[in-house]
Amino acid sequence: MVVALFIWRRADGRDLPVEDPGPLHRLAKATHAALYVLLQAIVGLGIVNAFVRGVSLGPVSLPQLGDPEWRRSLTHWHGLAANVLMALALFHAVAALVHRYLWHDAVLLCMLPRRS
Repeated sequence: MVVALFIWRRADGRDLPVEDPGPLHRLAKATHAALYVLLQAIVGLGIVNAFVRGVSLGPVSLPQLGDPEWRRSLTHWHGLAANVLMALALFHAVAALVHRYLWHDAVLLCMLPRRS
């Protein structure tokens, strides 16, 4: 799903009009970049952690690769990245609501899917 998101965003994703080209625009760009980086980190750490643990996924078992001592560290970093992502997603949602209800601009409406 993460790969599909990146492909869609690069191919047909919509670029919203810039409301403020100043520091808030740079903060928005940095927030979006951090969201994408954290998504990749969480998926990557989760996959590596699954291989280090040798997880069984129903009829398919992943081979146990790497040093078992890495489990605690990988689990810690995976969880930390997930928690930071959740905090950043909350910040992102609050920012969208601020645009809608305090600044009364159309940023939130522009994010909605287009109707054909």
